[in-house]
Amino acid sequence: MMSRLGMFDYRYCSTLTSWVLLMDYLGNATALFFLPDQGKMPHLETTLTKNFIAKFLDNREIRSANLHFPKLSISGTYDLKTTLNTLGITNVFTNKADLSGVTEDVPLKLSKVRSSD
Repeated sequence: MMSRLGMFDYRYCSTLTSWVLLMDYLGNATALFFLPDQGKMPHLETTLTKNFIAKFLDNREIRSANLHFPKLSISGTYDLKTTLNTLGITNVFTNKADLSGVTEDVPLKLSKVRSSD
């Protein structure tokens, strides 16, 4: 559990019926955390839009708070085939793939590409 007295960007959003906390993260990133009122998670999920997020990022409200926040670890596995196809990297998934720098066995092609963090 992280407990810290300091300056934080937080506010209550009555439209979302949630508390919103913005925390600057590594580099130029900002993490947004939403704590909906009891039983209001479905409302938050259907009401939250990119416009709300942009409004929070554009109108920072820094004030003093005693924050108690659980330590988080977020990880996932991502299928990169769609992303690579969008970038135009498509031949590597077909028999036209030229992977001669990897092996002399032919034909060689990729069936999927995954990334885990």
